[in-house]
Amino acid sequence: MTVPQIVEDLSELVEEQLRSVAERCAAPLYRLVAFEMGWQDETGEPAYHAAGLRTSAAFCLLACQAVAGAHQGALPGAAAVEFINSFVQVHGDVQAGTPNRGGRPTVWWQWGPAQAINAGDAIHALARLSLMKLQDNDVADEKVLEALAMLDRATLRFCEGQHQDLTYQERLTVSEDTYLKMVDDKAGALLGCTLALGAFLGGAEANIVSAFDEAGRKLGMAFQVRRDLLDLWPVDDHAQAFSSDVLNKKKSLPVIHGFAALEPSKKRELGNYYLKRVLEPQDAKEVAEVLERLGARQYAEEMTQRLVDEALALLDETLLPAEGLEGLKKLARFCGAEGF
Repeated sequence: MTVPQIVEDLSELVEEQLRSVAERCAAPLYRLVAFEMGWQDETGEPAYHAAGLRTSAAFCLLACQAVAGAHQGALPGAAAVEFINSFVQVHGDVQAGTPNRGGRPTVWWQWGPAQAINAGDAIHALARLSLMKLQDNDVADEKVLEALAMLDRATLRFCEGQHQDLTYQERLTVSEDTYLKMVDDKAGALLGCTLALGAFLGGAEANIVSAFDEAGRKLGMAFQVRRDLLDLWPVDDHAQAFSSDVLNKKKSLPVIHGFAALEPSKKRELGNYYLKRVLEPQDAKEVAEVLERLGARQYAEEMTQRLVDEALALLDETLLPAEGLEGLKKLARFCGAEGF
């Protein structure tokens, strides 16, 4: 079975869980929630958008399967991390001023930033309610509380990382170590929690849960670097619709490496672009060309692969059966190569 087929099958399983958490919500606010989750279009008509592919949920379920031999026990956790990802996306779209995502308007563009914040906060609450459904599976109260704490700690770390990321946009230069710390908080924390929750709900010992968390953090960092690459150099070379992150002068790894690789006398050429309030598409195209000449693209590709390799090594060190880890490792390699 191919990785996309695996993700699609697991997405169908978690879809029922997601809807079961949100089904009692009938207030008008939930039209916005349903739109973000891919269940409705802008008019409120039923839809099944691309958001229906739940890759984070797949990571959580495969982590549980690696530990327990089955993934059903992690379904509430898988739904919770998907809700958290949607919460993060709604707020991130507002912060970045992103008008469209995945071929349709974002929540804030359709309903305004104030209502988007309401919708994002509601989705965050649904994530916690999803974990509370573990009680329906006779999971002990103390285990439910620990799962909630894991999710809350990771969400808090994400917010810390997002704060750093927004702050760094206005700095001319950022060190690679600073960037990696930010990415560990922003992207690493959530995927680390995703794998750790799967292992925890599968009954793993504390040392295994910790190893899954660390492996997930490495993967989260790798996938963020991969997104940085795709923002500057899309797979379709003719697609010149640069992301809002690029136009808003986000200090991605290729940009940081480019500044570091330039001789002091030549930094001004690249720096002049980043003194602008925002980049124009032509600016972004020229920046990407400069960075490629400096080897920034290759450097980021090598960093992505190295982080994925380190994550897979951490999974191997758990000494769990290889066949149990196979699906999780296949998904990790696929997302490292194709994007998360």
